[in-house]
Amino acid sequence: MRILIVEDDLEAAAAMASGLTEAGHDCARAADGEEGLTVARTGGFDVMIVDRMMPRMDGVALVESLRREGDRTPVLFLSALGEVGDRVDGLQAGADDYLVKPYAFAELIARVEALARQRDTGSVHTLLRVGDLEMDLIARTVTRTGKAIDLQPREFQLLEFMMRHAGQSVTRTMLLEKVWHYHFDPADLARDMCELYEPACEEKDIEFAAEFAPDLSVRGNREFLAQALANILDNAVKYTPAGGAIMLRVRRRSSGEVEFSVTDTGPGVPDADRPRVVERFVRLENSRNQPGAGLGLSLVAAVAEAHGGRLELDEGPGKVGDMGPGLRVALILPRV
Repeated sequence: MRILIVEDDLEAAAAMASGLTEAGHDCARAADGEEGLTVARTGGFDVMIVDRMMPRMDGVALVESLRREGDRTPVLFLSALGEVGDRVDGLQAGADDYLVKPYAFAELIARVEALARQRDTGSVHTLLRVGDLEMDLIARTVTRTGKAIDLQPREFQLLEFMMRHAGQSVTRTMLLEKVWHYHFDPADLARDMCELYEPACEEKDIEFAAEFAPDLSVRGNREFLAQALANILDNAVKYTPAGGAIMLRVRRRSSGEVEFSVTDTGPGVPDADRPRVVERFVRLENSRNQPGAGLGLSLVAAVAEAHGGRLELDEGPGKVGDMGPGLRVALILPRV
């Protein structure tokens, strides 16, 4: 199933998405009500999990807006508000189920799958059959002539896609986008990076901030791009001194390209040396000259090039007090 999680607690949303993904589901995330409404309008979701209390637009207003627009996707409300009146208000707003926090994750999965079963069987098929091969999308089981077949989550997703397109030509691009999710929201990737690097910044007394533009999409290998961003952030944390700052941004350029950028207040890299830092095994004599493997930004440049993009380096926010001039590293990907 494809599930939209609308939750302003990023840590809770990440844990929820991780558990649902391990259960074989495809998750998208939004960090507040307005972003959730925008993502929900793109369509294609089997179930939505919506936090009730959120900034910018609360869950009740979000669901009421969707119902006015004719969107009948099942909605499960999550809320710390557990009084009878609160539950009634949520259900009357258009939600299909209501789960009070804290909750058992097993119950969350059971309720989500129950909502999927309740959908109009004319539009959603929970049982796929091709010859003697049978797949139950709710129980996440596959059998052939009655004999169970054990599959890993990715194998299950691949077989599901093939069964849904039985008798049709399936291209490599279709598999990459629909099974390996080569077409994804870059803000989701950036949020994952925030969760990974915020603790390291806090430990080093570095201020960490992030800005994500809505309604963006990129096509590429999510794991490779995650590794590229991790390399950029590793460098930023390594070279930014205590009391400094790091900013992670995701935005659309006027050209339509999508830009991931990391700006720090470290020692920076002189103009003349910037072309060289993307070469393998190069160590600079000045500024960022701590020992290392020398593969960090060269790997990022290779990932960018493999995706038809490029890597840009320029000066950060400029020298402030005891801080260095900083560095801004931007990974630019082509428009989709």
